[in-house]
Amino acid sequence: MAATNSAMEEELQRLSACAVVACLCRERDDVEPEAVKRMLCSKLGVLDNDIKVTRHRPEDFLIVFEHQHHRNAALELQRPQVGNIVIHILPWRILPYSNLIQLRHHVRICLERIPAHAWNESIVKRAIARACDIDYVEARSKRRDDTRALCLWAWTYDPSDIPKVSWLTLTGSSATVHEGVAPPRGRSGLTFKVLVHLDTVEPPPDEYDNSTPRKIDWHYSVVDGERAPRERHDPQSDARRDRRRDDDDDDGRGRRSDKRNGWGARMFRSLSRALDKSREQECSESRHSRRYDASSSTGGWRRQAAAAFPPRAS
Repeated sequence: MAATNSAMEEELQRLSACAVVACLCRERDDVEPEAVKRMLCSKLGVLDNDIKVTRHRPEDFLIVFEHQHHRNAALELQRPQVGNIVIHILPWRILPYSNLIQLRHHVRICLERIPAHAWNESIVKRAIARACDIDYVEARSKRRDDTRALCLWAWTYDPSDIPKVSWLTLTGSSATVHEGVAPPRGRSGLTFKVLVHLDTVEPPPDEYDNSTPRKIDWHYSVVDGERAPRERHDPQSDARRDRRRDDDDDDGRGRRSDKRNGWGARMFRSLSRALDKSREQECSESRHSRRYDASSSTGGWRRQAAAAFPPRAS
């Protein structure tokens, strides 16, 4: 997604006023733009430098006049012909080439892991431009008061289209070449995995002109919708507590108390530990499976996160 600039707006106005498109009434690919140009110069009295004809799609030709009155005269021609082929001339318009889209959801986005030297609006656009049109970057992020995440507001058609992960590649602008050494072929760069956190969604107003913002929970270093890693102060598993209780029975010198050192007791404890170890391994595999399923879920608002590796250039 890209915003228009003043140069694009000026060119839009120029083409709307001075350009037409031409369609051949028969399917032929041997009609050259020069032939169309000669026909129009002859019928309209246009100087050679005041008209440009190029092949075009989905129509056959794009014709741009230097002066608007020549464009208007071309539209009034009745069934002009190139050789024995009739062409149909229509005004150039931008709408037939596009679909109207309304960006009505206002969203707050926090971008994590953009390198500090690249905190600017141009880089932000590259990270989220596929689904958003930037409204503004927050002042705190411009001042770099908190560099954990770059925060901004944007407009989007559907918050679910916002990616959870964006791959940002910064290439070098220059290369050092030593005397007598051939310059390196291609370019090199650094790729960063940017986490795109959807923080707040302000939906479009309802029929009563009301809009209720929705705050979305997210965590640093965790892709939206995935489970956060277990904190260090979380309670230990029952299996580990049981093993520590066994260790508490030790007399402090690496030996168990006499009351548990009988041959039968040692055999029973050995079999019990083997069974506990097998059960613990099964539980660990089960937890790993559930964690994988959770990390691959859509996470509510948005679709599946990007792959674990950056896409290859096509």
